[in-house]
Amino acid sequence: MAQTFFRTALLDDRETEIEVEIAVHSWGCSAHMGSFSYAGHPAEGPEVEIVKAWRLDQANDRNAPDILASLTDAERERIETEFCEDPPEPDYGDDY
Repeated sequence: MAQTFFRTALLDDRETEIEVEIAVHSWGCSAHMGSFSYAGHPAEGPEVEIVKAWRLDQANDRNAPDILASLTDAERERIETEFCEDPPEPDYGDDY
């Protein structure tokens, strides 16, 4: 099951603020050089997907329209890349 996170972002017009819900399907893995019995593998980046989006001024409204369909591919890609470059801090709870 994917973890979900909320993030505030700007649309490409640099004026409209939105809040997005991002699902993380995989955090990726680092490269492994391999060994005599294992061929290794290249590094894989995180696998994320925007699942919902709202205008920030309507984010607390239960009936706010979902504007995910109106996001351009470039906006989705930029928001997902920004999320991957600045991921949320892990929640270790009270066990430390």
